[in-house]
This record gives sequence, structure tokens and C-alpha cells, in this order.
Amino acid sequence: MSKFSKYWIERYFRSKDPEAGHRLHRAYERMQRSKEIWDDTKMGPKQEVRGRILQQVRLSIDISRKEAQRPENWRLMGIAASLLVIVGTIIFTWHSGSMTTHDIAPGGNHLELILTDGTVIQLDSIKRPYHSKEMGLMIESTQEGRLRLYSDLHALSTEPVHIRTPKGGQHQIELPDGTIVWLNADSELIFPARFSLEKRQVTLLGEAYFEVSSDSTRPFIVATLYQEIEVLGTRFNICAYANGPNIKTSLLEGKVRIKLKNNTQEIILKPGQQSLLSEGILKVQPVKMREVIDWTAGDFIFDQESLGEIMSKIERWYDVHTEWKGEIKQIQMSGEVSRTKSLLQVLDILHLSTGVYFELKGRTIVISNDAIK
Repeated sequence: MSKFSKYWIERYFRSKDPEAGHRLHRAYERMQRSKEIWDDTKMGPKQEVRGRILQQVRLSIDISRKEAQRPENWRLMGIAASLLVIVGTIIFTWHSGSMTTHDIAPGGNHLELILTDGTVIQLDSIKRPYHSKEMGLMIESTQEGRLRLYSDLHALSTEPVHIRTPKGGQHQIELPDGTIVWLNADSELIFPARFSLEKRQVTLLGEAYFEVSSDSTRPFIVATLYQEIEVLGTRFNICAYANGPNIKTSLLEGKVRIKLKNNTQEIILKPGQQSLLSEGILKVQPVKMREVIDWTAGDFIFDQESLGEIMSKIERWYDVHTEWKGEIKQIQMSGEVSRTKSLLQVLDILHLSTGVYFELKGRTIVISNDAIK
């Protein structure tokens, strides 16, 4: 990194100027390509720079926690996060107190079709239309990057279709009725190759965002482990992982009816509302949809979210496991970071935001309140 880049670091510390962040980002990209190493004479003492970054970012986060509703503070968090990705990654070795010699790339577009005999077909790599006679289904890629599914009208199969994203995967699909579905990591969608004349019903395990094709004669129904969501034409997100503490249904547009399977409780959501099913109790609360569907835009957005919840998302997207040392899952933070960043880049940001330490061992993240010796 040149003295020019050091100038922009100093400018950031003085004014938190967003242009300084952009300049630093470009300088960092050049440094990555040329494989330069940290040079104290040109860039300043590494530990001193690290300490100043830590102080600046924690100040930013304290402001965000107190005034989380003010847009200018979200902008400040974004600037702080940008600098952390740039400088924190360069000096990544201090983030866990030990030398981490490897990194893990972010997830990508991966989708699997599960046949009745258990055979797994990798759909994200298909180059031409795929025809599953067994399922009565035809699949092709679109120019938008999604996979479009067609019913084979001549097929006699009544077997349900099982499509899933592995950990570290996501994909966008178009169902035979024209409904578009974004599947998040470690999720599965089960549906018939041909919907009935009365209803369009699918089963979801995991998380998905739906843009339902309008059909007033056939309601669209999403079944999860404990509830059913009925719609006519709308946009909404469902997070219903089997190992999650609750089920969240968030409505962006339209109207949905939610029914519990084991009792008569029923609610209707309006746009900007979220239903939360926890320990058998269903309640409605306001929600910021940008934070709910952040993953469809390639981001992680946290607003006073617990470290335990954050790390569950990290586990699914980077296909890793966590090992906790100490009672630290309830620590909360706010911020924003791109899902295109490597795992170490994200862990750097979490460390500076929370003070918690992370060590990457293989595909296991050890999380502790103390620096790992």
C-alpha cells in the first residue's frame, strides 16, 4: 500500500469521508492483486492502525445502537464496515489472536434436484434444458439467471418434486405456475410437478422469498412444520428452519392468511408486518423488510440482532460450524456487510463490532470472549 493510501486512511480518521473509504477499497484491491505485505514504514505501525480502527468503529456502533432509526447512522455503519473490510482483512492475523492460514469463500448459486431413489442432480451446472421423466418435470435456465420449471403434460408421475439448496448455496427458480421463489442456503422446497385445479401447495423447509403469480381461482399455500400460509398473489418471505428457535413470515406486498396446524389460531398480515411463531404462540409485529430480504440482494443486514442469530446465518452461507466458549450468544450488534465477502472478512467486522474473538479451524469457528492463545 502506498503513501497515497495512507493519506486516505488518515483522511478517514479525521472526517469519516465516504470518498476515503472508496479510495481505500481500490487501493486494497491493487494490494491484493500484487500480493504486497504490510509495511510499517509506508502504512504506519500495524497495531496502532488496528487500535484506531477499533476505537472508531466502536464509536460508530455506539451511535447506531442509540439512534438506530436515523438513516445517517446506517450510512456511518456502512462506511465503518467498508473500512473494516479493507484494512481489517489486510491485518487479519490479529482478529483471533492466532495465525489463521486459510480463508473460506462465500456461498453461490447451487441447486439440487432429489430423485425418488435418492439420486442428486446438480441443477446449477446444467447447460441445456433438463428433462426428468421420473418427476414429470422439465428445467431450463433463463437469461435472468433463474431456473424455470415446466410440467411435462404427458407424464403420469404423481411423485412430489424435491428441490434443495445445500449449505453455501442459494438459487432463484420459477415454478410451473409462474411463481418466482428465491431459496436461501440449506433450504428445501417440495411441490407437485403439476398443481391441482383447486390450489397450488408447496412445502418449505428453511427460508424462501416468494413472488406469487396471481390466480384468484387457485390460492397459493406454503406449508411449514407448524403452520400454513395462504395467498392469492403477493410478495413475502418465510424463515422456517427446522433447527431455528421460531418461524417468521414477513409480508412485503399483498395479504396473507396464516393458520396454525395444531389449533384454530389464525391471523392476517398486512404489508410491513411479520408473524412470529415461537413456542406455539403466534404474534404480529412490525418489520423492516429490507433487513428481512437482505439475502436476496446479496447482503447481511443486522439491526440489534444477537450474535447467536448472526452466526446461524454465517453457518449456512459459508457451510461452517460454530463452537462457543462462554455465554456470548446474546451479544447484539447492528451493521451491514456484503455476502460476497470471504469468511475472514466478515469475522473481522464482527470482532471489531462486538469485541468477541473468532478462530477458524478447518470449517469450525471457535467463538470466545478472550483472545485465543
